Amino acid sequence: MGPKWTFVILLIVYPSKVAEAQGEVFPQGVKADVVILMDESGSIGYIEFMMMKEFLDTLVHSLFVGTDHIRISLMKFSSSPEVVFRLNDHMNRSEILKGIYSVVQTGGATYTGMALWHMMALFQMVRGSRASEGVPQIGIVITDGKSNDQVEVSAHLLRKHGVSLMGIGIQGASKEELLMITGNPENVFLIDTFGDMKSSVPYVAQRLCDLAEERVSCNLTVCSQGASIDIMIILDDRSQSIMPQGFELIKDFLRSLLHCFYLGQDQVRVGLVLYSQHSDTAAFNLSTPLNNREILKHIWNLRQSNSSTTETDPHLEMMSDLLREEREGVRGESVTKVGLVIMGSELHENVRASLEELKNHGVSLYAIGGANASLMGLNKITGRRENVFFVQKFSGLQEISERISQEICSSAEDRGQQVVHVPPPGPKNSNVTDSQVTLYRGQSLSALCPYDQRYKEDVKYWCRMKGELDCATIVRTDFPLRRGDVSITDDPSQHVFTVTMQNLQTQDTGEYVCAVDNGRNPLYMASLSLTVTAGFPDVSVRSNMVSGKEGNSTTAECLYSDIMDDSEKMWCRNGTPAGNWSSCLTAEGERASQDRMDLIINTWSRTFTVTMRHLEMNDTDWYWCIAGDKQIPVYISVLNATNASISPPTMNLITFPLVLTLRATEDDNSSWIWERYLDILLKGAVGLLFLACTILAALVMRDYQSKCYVFLSLKSLSPNILNKMTMYD
Repeated sequence: MGPKWTFVILLIVYPSKVAEAQGEVFPQGVKADVVILMDESGSIGYIEFMMMKEFLDTLVHSLFVGTDHIRISLMKFSSSPEVVFRLNDHMNRSEILKGIYSVVQTGGATYTGMALWHMMALFQMVRGSRASEGVPQIGIVITDGKSNDQVEVSAHLLRKHGVSLMGIGIQGASKEELLMITGNPENVFLIDTFGDMKSSVPYVAQRLCDLAEERVSCNLTVCSQGASIDIMIILDDRSQSIMPQGFELIKDFLRSLLHCFYLGQDQVRVGLVLYSQHSDTAAFNLSTPLNNREILKHIWNLRQSNSSTTETDPHLEMMSDLLREEREGVRGESVTKVGLVIMGSELHENVRASLEELKNHGVSLYAIGGANASLMGLNKITGRRENVFFVQKFSGLQEISERISQEICSSAEDRGQQVVHVPPPGPKNSNVTDSQVTLYRGQSLSALCPYDQRYKEDVKYWCRMKGELDCATIVRTDFPLRRGDVSITDDPSQHVFTVTMQNLQTQDTGEYVCAVDNGRNPLYMASLSLTVTAGFPDVSVRSNMVSGKEGNSTTAECLYSDIMDDSEKMWCRNGTPAGNWSSCLTAEGERASQDRMDLIINTWSRTFTVTMRHLEMNDTDWYWCIAGDKQIPVYISVLNATNASISPPTMNLITFPLVLTLRATEDDNSSWIWERYLDILLKGAVGLLFLACTILAALVMRDYQSKCYVFLSLKSLSPNILNKMTMYD
């Protein structure tokens, strides 16, 4: 009886002790789906297994758990994995802790690779995953030894599909294996003993939070890559003006808003000044641009001031100086300049004067005021009523995020980017479909844009469609060659220019155009409809640049989502996204063969691999992995057997061949223009002919009337006069 009561007391009391000892590391605004793999193999003793549960207990208390916040799933594994609970099974902390303490250790061998394969199934929408909403997907592996099976393939597939992996190794765990699983040494934690696990929670939780912040998706209107903006934030941090809970909500709002921008030296720069700042520097400034992760960390570490600010406080003058320094850090006229003022109550006259100075130097001011701020005061700050946002409680900030991001982005695109007008396509291209590709977040795209040799010396550029007929330029082969994560290079000898977009995010979804600037009219060579998804794409590839030696074999691996389970799988050669394939190998059941090609489908891992045997030089070409109506290209390069050197594939870069003349080329544009000219000339000729006929008719009528007049005059003369006239004749 004694041991049973002791166990019950531990179950009930321990969580409350942990709750007192640990504070929540995650901010309330961060979301993540976390799946934990817990090693239960026979090498772990009963006491050590309980320590592992206590570690998970402490970790859960460090997270802000909830339906709309952090979701947690648990799977135990040894010789075979077993799901304890899924992401949508438990939505509060107490239920998760009950699930953790309910785990019964069964022992067995350590098969981490198999467990990672089964972990993939837990990151599905039906099991509570929010990957399609852009919520970060994170997996944690806890083990004390080396796996008895291979972990590389399953771990790579998880990371490939957007899952960030962390590894926690105790005692005899292999550092090399954990590094192979995570792909990042920062995500590996080695702990000497099970007793030290609890003390490592702050570091594990911090890294978990960093991963969630890094991979958080933006659901707001996003400025396209290439938009140059300087944003200055003036934040009222006075505790007597804004309650502590409201200040935390403001921090969450700033994190979600700024994450929607491409931060960097040549794109969006951010500076922040605190109203009650007592030091001689801003929280961070425009002159030292920070990336997204650094900005998010700075905002996270902001602390509210408890000091009482009066009109005679000397630091008000200091703040005015800081605002002037921020103004001097603003870039040239082509850059959009924005000031965002967040205030809980009225600001001091000195601060308002500094803001007025910013406004006079071309900075567009936006003001967000709480319940104690006056609408009149907010209007004076911005000078425009539409730039004022009034929230009764700061919990309403998320509701106005979309409006603010729209305002900033629209002003940036109107001012900061060259926008060209797309001429209507000619009749030859009226029914042509654009190229389409779907990639997952974090991948990179290399778009190959072909052009005719007559445009060899002209400037090439890459732009993003905004509306039906306008395209905002991002990079050009003259300037700029690079903007943020987008770059452009031209190879005149091959008549192709290449655009590379690295570290793609969901906000990069849109239609892009390859174009040539010949100094007269924009010439649109090809277009690409790009979709970037936070979850698993319907069709993807491990690498789409595959090479092999002549006479040998090579293999391409295509992956598909659960949505495409029942779709037809095909491997096609030398086609276009419109579906004009020259030849295809179609799977019948789970395999198919044709000539020197074999296609095998693995329904468990949702992959189909194509092996091309006895490679020939003329096998070099573009091929397509197809599932249903989705496809992605793969380039097979056959190298000479004598001096071939095969380089390892680039796993995270997808190269895409665009199809020439998807949009109107110069010939089509000129034919369309000539049709208009001919129409005008024809109408003009008809008009001139009508005018000439009218004039001729008028002259004929005039001559006829003149002859009639002479005849009548002669007829009226007397016979004697006529006889005399005859005699003279």
